Amino acid sequence: MGIELDHLFVCTAPGAPEAGRLVQLGFHEGPPNQHPGQGTACRRFAFAHAMIELFWVSDEREARSESTKRAFLWERWSGREHNASPFGICLRSSAPQNTGPAFPAWEYRPAYLSDPLLMYIGEAGLRSRCGFI
Repeated sequence: MGIELDHLFVCTAPGAPEAGRLVQLGFHEGPPNQHPGQGTACRRFAFAHAMIELFWVSDEREARSESTKRAFLWERWSGREHNASPFGICLRSSAPQNTGPAFPAWEYRPAYLSDPLLMYIGEAGLRSRCGFI
């Protein structure tokens, strides 16, 4: 299966005030988004075939819930200035017929995606001796 970049995400302060600098530089901001059930929200900047997502935790209870726990969203966001990477890379299949991920991964079905949509989160590298990556 071929893969291509879907979006990059960056964990930010609530409301993503960092987006202001991107706007000053001439980037066009798209509509913001909430992720119900996941406890996160974002501001987005689209490009021809990908986007940058500036995201933050908007509901700690949801971000730390059993349904999102394995994705380490709370740990990555709350540790973004200390022991966690604030960056993430999200890929998508480049083939019309999706045959699954090209790497060891688990299925993540957040509440805001309607069935049959899902994401695969890679198994390798979620934790390292230095923190989360």
